[in-house]
Amino acid sequence: MKNKRERFLDVVPKRVDKIVQLIDVLSNCANPNNYEYEKEEVDKIIKTLKLSITELEGTFQRNINKKRKKFKF
Repeated sequence: MKNKRERFLDVVPKRVDKIVQLIDVLSNCANPNNYEYEKEEVDKIIKTLKLSITELEGTFQRNINKKRKKFKF
């Protein structure tokens, strides 16, 4: 049975690769030969993705901060 660290190292690269591939697929929608879109729509897409990344950063940061030792005398 794998420990938590081994599971993290096994799972995360696969998940990151999957997300990057999906972003690549989404970027295909930028082709003006196939799609028509407005700047406001693109801005909303980018804003949504950036918000998700910001939330991801916050989640990791909160959990890292939990591991810090608490002050004591």
